[in-house]
Amino acid sequence: MSTGKFQSLLSRTLKVFLAEEKTTETREAPPSTGKEEKGDSHREFLSQQVPLLADLLNVNAEEVSIQHRPRKDGAVSTFFLVPIQEDDCHLDLAFSPDLTQVFLLRLETGSSISPSRLHTLLAGRGLACEEGTLGSILGAEGTPPKGKIAQGVAPLPGRDEQIHFPFYPDQAACAQTPPIFAHLASEPLTALPTSARAVWATPGQVLAEIQPAEPGIPGKDVFGRLLPALDGLAVGMEPGPGVQKSEDGQFLEAIAHGYVYIHQQILGIRDPLTLTEDKLCAHFTAIPGWASSPPSGREILGLLSIRGVVHGLEEENCNRAAQAFQKPSTQPVHFRVAQGRPPVHGRDGELLFDVDCSPKPGKFNDDGSIDFRETSFGLNVPAGIQLARLRPATEGLSGSTLFGEEIPAHSGTQKELAAGPNVEIIEGDNELIFRSLIDGRVSNQKGLLQVFETLHFTADIGYQTGNVDFSGDVVIGGSVLPGFSIKAEGSIAIQGQVEAGAYLEAEGDIIVCGGIVGEETRVVSDGAITAKFIQDATVQAGGDLSVGSYIFNGQVRCTARVNVNQSSGRRSGSISGGQVVAARGIQASFAGSPNGTPTQLVIGIDPEVEESLRICQRQLARCEEAGERLRHQLGLEEVTLPGLKRLLHRTSSTQHDQIILCIRQWQKLDKGIRAMRAKRASLQKGLTHPAPDALLTIAQTIFPGVRIQLGEQMAEIQLELRDTRLTRDTWAENLLLETAA
Repeated sequence: MSTGKFQSLLSRTLKVFLAEEKTTETREAPPSTGKEEKGDSHREFLSQQVPLLADLLNVNAEEVSIQHRPRKDGAVSTFFLVPIQEDDCHLDLAFSPDLTQVFLLRLETGSSISPSRLHTLLAGRGLACEEGTLGSILGAEGTPPKGKIAQGVAPLPGRDEQIHFPFYPDQAACAQTPPIFAHLASEPLTALPTSARAVWATPGQVLAEIQPAEPGIPGKDVFGRLLPALDGLAVGMEPGPGVQKSEDGQFLEAIAHGYVYIHQQILGIRDPLTLTEDKLCAHFTAIPGWASSPPSGREILGLLSIRGVVHGLEEENCNRAAQAFQKPSTQPVHFRVAQGRPPVHGRDGELLFDVDCSPKPGKFNDDGSIDFRETSFGLNVPAGIQLARLRPATEGLSGSTLFGEEIPAHSGTQKELAAGPNVEIIEGDNELIFRSLIDGRVSNQKGLLQVFETLHFTADIGYQTGNVDFSGDVVIGGSVLPGFSIKAEGSIAIQGQVEAGAYLEAEGDIIVCGGIVGEETRVVSDGAITAKFIQDATVQAGGDLSVGSYIFNGQVRCTARVNVNQSSGRRSGSISGGQVVAARGIQASFAGSPNGTPTQLVIGIDPEVEESLRICQRQLARCEEAGERLRHQLGLEEVTLPGLKRLLHRTSSTQHDQIILCIRQWQKLDKGIRAMRAKRASLQKGLTHPAPDALLTIAQTIFPGVRIQLGEQMAEIQLELRDTRLTRDTWAENLLLETAA
């Protein structure tokens, strides 16, 4: 095969490829058969020619007929038959569909007709006929005249644009494996099929030679009208990435290294380098195919430099990638040619307990009382025992991208644990060791590890013992009699009950095997509280509040959850009368009573936040009052910087120090007022926006007379509700819609 024939074949292949590609993108329905389309188009063309021919010949369109006659070779001739009557002459003329030929089929006349007269007759109809041609057609007298009387010139179509690709040195290989790969334009190089082949291009290489399309040559019909010709089609190939067109537009040249692709009439060069999104790794893809000047390892390093890669270059792998072009290969090969340094994030701190610090509040009996044998505030430990280990978090090590950009590392999250009373900290091997100094009960309360001594009383707390104030745990074998108090830095356990007028305060947990009764009784704990029942008393828990039987007319505030178990007894599992406030939820079997006892349940509001808000408001009020007094003392309606300047200007120098002192006091007060107002706004937001996990669960019945509050939302129950589970998201569905009835 000659070079010219090979390039022509390649050009036709490209045209077909582009045409198919374009058709595939725009085609919406399967085409009809070619014969049907061609027949329909031909019939439409003939029907359009009929009125045109009639107008040119000055005859009625009805007189022009379309004739189809078989030929000796089996084909069918199609022509227009037009009868013309002129004086005593009758002619039948046959026109080719494109009107470039006209034949005389029949001539009838009352007398002989000369070529001159026939010429004049036809010229009157617009036909450009030669008299000599007419003379030969008429022939001798007695011979029927018949033949072509006029011949036009058919238009010649122009030559289509020709594109030649001179970058294929191995014509035989090219003929076996077509080198046109549209997927090189967009698909990841790592996803190339194993059969992929490509052409390696270098800057300055001519990739395409373009021979522009040529115009067609117009023709002329038998009436002397110009027939336009179809110009040659332009492929319209444009340069893509890595390719430029020459100034004369005849060549497409490479301006970068890479693989040639042709896609949607774009000839471009695909970068052989692939960088990961995190900019930590670069790969070079070697694709088998055609490479007149394959890249060297140094050139691959240069490609990385052009991309801005300055860190983690792997020269050996670059050389291996270059060598892959010299070896026969059946599929693309990917080489890592640069590797950044990922960051090493710090390790989180670790808190490891060597002893069990969790309390055991005990089991509720069937009557709601607590089995004291199952109660434990925590493990009792001997002096010198290792309680816990705290391993600090580590700092991270920053990384670097391929472009030399620093990738910051995250430091580990620190764990917090403080040593409380009777606990010492020893520095170990990359860790802190917490050790007990005494024999006692270990406790981990809100990140404070401590060991408490235990004070035991076998009987009641009354006149024989007096009030108790102890730095550790207190265990009472009896009850706390009316009017007496217990204060403990640890926890409190009471075998009996807390009677009217008693006061309990503990930094740890409080466990009461009996009940807590009395309007003047007050029980306060930073931890959890467990009791058989609560009646008329005020109870405040920093942790969960667990009640074995009921709460009646209690004033309960809890920063966690209130749980009322159902046991035996008339009021078992109920909250009736009083107010119960719990930040994270309330669980009981009954709320209110059949006789409509007023009961208020508040969930989602933290009592500690409420108390902090009250304290903040009191402090803010005092500061605002002090600010008002200073303003009056300075004699100003409003304290502003211009006003203070005017005040200093109109006062004597002996009073300046006093005024400046007042100004500084006012500035300090003003700063404090602004800070407290911001704090007040934050606390108010916490009260109006309930905790997302706040939950009210009443397993059986909510009686009329119960008032429920969730943040700012309030509802008073008017009808009995059954099996109610209420959250912020189900408020309307579970409560408001039902109460509306």
